[in-house]
Amino acid sequence: MAGDQEPRSAIVHRCHVTMTQGILELFEGFFGNFEDALFEYAYRSDSELAQQQCFNLMRELRHQRDHLTQVLAGVLERRRLDWYQSDLPSEDGLQVRARSLAATANAHFSPLLEQIADRMTALGAVDTSLHSMPLGPTGVAHAFLQTLRARGFDPSSDELLGRLFRRFVLDRLGPVYGDLNVRLMHFVTLEDDSILKSSA
Repeated sequence: MAGDQEPRSAIVHRCHVTMTQGILELFEGFFGNFEDALFEYAYRSDSELAQQQCFNLMRELRHQRDHLTQVLAGVLERRRLDWYQSDLPSEDGLQVRARSLAATANAHFSPLLEQIADRMTALGAVDTSLHSMPLGPTGVAHAFLQTLRARGFDPSSDELLGRLFRRFVLDRLGPVYGDLNVRLMHFVTLEDDSILKSSA
């Protein structure tokens, strides 16, 4: 294994920090796009109540932007310890919703996520499944739902914001995972890396 001069736990930590930064950059994009998306939802809806909800959410998100970003960053940062936790996440209501929100991203990125999980395990992290990976799509969705709960959003707003988060963050995680996998290739070599390099 290359990179033995650096403690493996330090590599895992740096990878977690890199992923967190990438996710928060996508979250900035979420705030750059939510108004147009909510206008679009309001325009398509025939319900005055749904339209009013969209406009109320616009105001609330403008007001809560910094707070939401800080809370999400804190939740993601605390997940760095989860690379060493063998217990699966508890199946609470948020976890079930997170799996649903992240289903498309998990399907699209699963081969890449499996490689990341294998490399992180080789660096001393616990063996993780698709849904228990700390910063896999399910983990990121769960962190967002925790953030909404902490900031007091109601269930109907949660649902709409979840759709926006899936559109502007979860479904765009591919480059974050791709960059991380390339970085990890310098430390851990897998059997199919030669195939990956030739296809690239």
